[in-house]
Amino acid sequence: MIKNWKPIILKKFDELDPKKDILTVFDEKTRKIDFSRCIKQHQKQNFEDEAYIRTYLILRLTKELDYPCEAIELEKKYSIGHPSKKEARLDILVNRKGHPFMLLECKTPEIFIKEKDDAIENQLFAIAKQEIKGKIKPKYLVLYTIEIENGEVLDRTIIIDFEQFPTYEDWKETGEPPLDEIPADYGTAKKYTYANIEKPDPISGLKPLRKDYTLADFEKLRVDLHNKLWAGGEADYNDIFYHLIKIMLVKIYDELFTPEGEIYDFQIFYKNGKPETPGELAKRLEEKYKIALKELLNYDDEKIKEIPLIERDKFTYEKLFYAVEKLQEISLTENVHSKEEDVLGLFFESILQNEFKQSKGQYFTHKNIVRFLIYALELDKLAIYKLNKTYPHFPYIIDPAAGSGTFLIEAMKIITKEVLKNKDKLRLTRSLKEKIKDLEDPNRKHRWAEDYIYGIEPNARLGLATKLNMILHGDGNMNIFIEDGLMPFKIKDKAFYTRKWKGKDVGLLAESEETEIYPKLINGRFDIVMSNPPFSMEIEAMRSYKYKDTFVFHDKKNSENLFIER
Repeated sequence: MIKNWKPIILKKFDELDPKKDILTVFDEKTRKIDFSRCIKQHQKQNFEDEAYIRTYLILRLTKELDYPCEAIELEKKYSIGHPSKKEARLDILVNRKGHPFMLLECKTPEIFIKEKDDAIENQLFAIAKQEIKGKIKPKYLVLYTIEIENGEVLDRTIIIDFEQFPTYEDWKETGEPPLDEIPADYGTAKKYTYANIEKPDPISGLKPLRKDYTLADFEKLRVDLHNKLWAGGEADYNDIFYHLIKIMLVKIYDELFTPEGEIYDFQIFYKNGKPETPGELAKRLEEKYKIALKELLNYDDEKIKEIPLIERDKFTYEKLFYAVEKLQEISLTENVHSKEEDVLGLFFESILQNEFKQSKGQYFTHKNIVRFLIYALELDKLAIYKLNKTYPHFPYIIDPAAGSGTFLIEAMKIITKEVLKNKDKLRLTRSLKEKIKDLEDPNRKHRWAEDYIYGIEPNARLGLATKLNMILHGDGNMNIFIEDGLMPFKIKDKAFYTRKWKGKDVGLLAESEETEIYPKLINGRFDIVMSNPPFSMEIEAMRSYKYKDTFVFHDKKNSENLFIER
């Protein structure tokens, strides 16, 4: 959304109403607004930023959507609240045969999301209740603003069917299902279908995903999801977290692999104005989830059977419906603010930090400590050194107890940032120029990490979270192994840590060798090993046989000894 939207709106006033038979005065100098007498105005129009939006919508309603100007009232006064009453005014009321058909409240683009909940609950729903006269009630409640894309003015709406959802609580409990398209000439409001396209297509009813969510928008979304999904306390806290991670995996896969022009599967489909049921949605996304596990994470059929999308005793279909409703319009793979800050990665990190409860032996290292360690290791200087070699490459990095992937994510971000900052210190060969070109592309800046960063994590939930974390930060997840980080490099002369990806099944972790200075097999292919492994945990006796032939200090019971040796 561009910041200077007012001149574009002013131009639209002239295009929509060139003869000024609806908008008689809109003067920025005298700050005066007036409309034709056919529109009922309950008070003089205040000249404010919101007035631009309200005026444009009035012209849209009368000039494009075929509502008679006599049906429109502006700034109608109400008394709302209990027990103490307060005055409220409705921006626009559209009547049909003397009865309210549609209530519309306008906001500027800058505050639309911020004031959404208050405007819907305490203005639209509160006022709509007062317009109920016996069996006659308003049909639609509309929160409205505009978006500017490529110089075009587009509607941005949240439309609520008041007949279907007579209270704010009913609408909220169902997942806040909005309709998208303001009906023309007292028709039916429609729900857009999200597709892999660049701009809305009103004729086909297709709409692109939103790529303009700010970090504040994402944080509000996280809190919203938390309040709904974690409510009730009937399931283990981390069970809910795990289900949300799996749902986000389906969303990401759908975005990455839906061809241009085609409809996304990750959304709630409507038929005859009614949404599909939570059960129907769950069945449909379960199939997509299985494909995502196989094609995005390379899980085999046996592993896929072990981890269904929804475990009904831990997570309800209704909660899945709510999560999809909240996530479906937002892109989790592209964002226009990525140049300034890594909003997608930070959104996921916020979910991880706030919603995953650590158990014994699990301690997430704070990002500030991790950054200190990375700079203390001079990983930034090492990257410059490696890239200046005859065969330029980035440092190979591994965390054998990756947890949520903080060490790997921070190493990736710091290397990208420092290499770009110190380009003048690089000997720019043709090969290196290609690498730098990727770093300068916001959507590819961390792509190098796919071949250079490795992690091992035995906890299946954290391992999946780490894979998702890497994807959201713009890297692949190919080298994140959901395995025990203390396994032998070889078992029966066969490499244990193999990736099993088509065409890329080896990887550095599959390599091992004997040396004269250490009596066990080693893997010496990595430049940096950094980790905060579990400390003071006894290695289970049933697993100890694995370590006898792998570690010199296999008889030491505490976990840190083996991790340090590894």
